[in-house]
Amino acid sequence: MSNSICFVNDLFLKDKNVVTTGPMVQMYLIGKELANRGWQVSHIVHSRNNKDGMIEEHEGMYVYYLPYHRYGELMGIRLILKKLNDINADIYYQRGRSPMTGMTAYFTNKNSKKFVWSSAGEGGMARGKYIKEQLKKKSPLRKIVLFPYFWLQDRVYEYGIKNADIVFAQTEYQLNELKKEFNRDGIIFRSGHPIPDISVLKKPNPPVVLWVGAIKKSKQPELFLELAKNLKSEKAEFYMIGNLSDEKYREPIIFQEMEQKNFHYAGEVPFKKMTEWFSKASLLINTTMKDYEGLPNVFIQSWLHGVPVVSLHSDPDDFIKKHEIGYQTGDFILLVERVKELIRNLDLRNEMGKRARDFAVNEFGIKKLVDQFVEICKEL
Repeated sequence: MSNSICFVNDLFLKDKNVVTTGPMVQMYLIGKELANRGWQVSHIVHSRNNKDGMIEEHEGMYVYYLPYHRYGELMGIRLILKKLNDINADIYYQRGRSPMTGMTAYFTNKNSKKFVWSSAGEGGMARGKYIKEQLKKKSPLRKIVLFPYFWLQDRVYEYGIKNADIVFAQTEYQLNELKKEFNRDGIIFRSGHPIPDISVLKKPNPPVVLWVGAIKKSKQPELFLELAKNLKSEKAEFYMIGNLSDEKYREPIIFQEMEQKNFHYAGEVPFKKMTEWFSKASLLINTTMKDYEGLPNVFIQSWLHGVPVVSLHSDPDDFIKKHEIGYQTGDFILLVERVKELIRNLDLRNEMGKRARDFAVNEFGIKKLVDQFVEICKEL
């Protein structure tokens, strides 16, 4: 069986000043577990901290830094292909749609290597990411100038999905979209995290209501601010955690923190310290736009820590509904009511939290996930 793997990613989780993303977290955790099992693990990433050309070791994994290109990975295609060749791994793994998807597929096909690609969100199997999703954000003049380049980026990543040896989907929905868009089959491969001690089920009083994510339009953080404002008289503490990706939210957050004693903005918290927050949280709130999330890391981390999730839209594969480990409301007013209900009902919170913990331990432990990965790799 192959026992060397290279993860191809935009940035590395342990670097300073990087905004944590789901793919970044999962490639780090899977790589770390494989390294613990004796695999030779490498990461190719871009540097935003003047580490161009450097090699670092992190927990048994080797991280190779390439120059960051403001206008996208295609600008560094020669250097990326050279580094893929220098590392000479048996398996290359990449997550999420980007030009690096196509570059990695091209390299592995040409050099008799194996390529595993994984979707990173519910829309992760769709064609035309750059034209349909990115170009519309540009000014009219920039749309004209950038159209050919964005068109090329779409064709490159689509080539990668079509030519990967294995495609992973996080949910049944993504699996169906893969078949519809690319007429190929995939494998359900969830996300995984270390399993915390059972003591995380003991929660502080008053309950902590948590919101975690990049503070940007797609996550709709303004709805959490509104939720906290609606429930300011409840005996609970509301905490918002995340990188301020969109500056327009800074003033409303600061103002609400000044005006509301039980609302707090904790800023961006390093990944390794998030377990402390999930350990003391009683509820996680998700306000992300419809059809955006895949299988969020924060859902899994919450459930493993015995924290029910109250979600406006996202409920991957109906886990919340089927296992009764929170609520998916579809409506903001109902979201407020469900959160109020759980704040006031300790027994219900504890019951949901215990079910969430049991479900997540069985489904999302990183060791079980990597067991599945190793078995799949045996067939490559």
